[in-house]
Amino acid sequence: MKRLIVLIVLLVTVTVAYAFEPDAWVTASAQKDADASISTSTGYLYSIMIDQSGVTTALRFDIYDSGATIYGTQIVPSFMVGSGVSAPLLINFDTPVGFNDGLYVDVTSTQVVPKYIIYYRER
Repeated sequence: MKRLIVLIVLLVTVTVAYAFEPDAWVTASAQKDADASISTSTGYLYSIMIDQSGVTTALRFDIYDSGATIYGTQIVPSFMVGSGVSAPLLINFDTPVGFNDGLYVDVTSTQVVPKYIIYYRER
């Protein structure tokens, strides 16, 4: 009986630990500081991390389903990031946003463009 209880506890522990393991197949782009082509394949956009330190004006991010230019379909509504915040900002998409032709990020700023990283997965 003791062996059965130990086995059940061990199985539950391993199962719970495995359930919270982060996805190893999500790719982080290199750190960017300008408009950039992130991917030229199909896939899913998961999140964006923005380092706002040193930014003194508002920023606008536009993300397109296009591998090379802004002339694709905008897949995420434009969003503004305020100034004066020194902490990194993480934007997660609860449901990953699909893209077919690639992933292109257009950042509009009157001054310094912040450093940012895109987390995505190619299909």
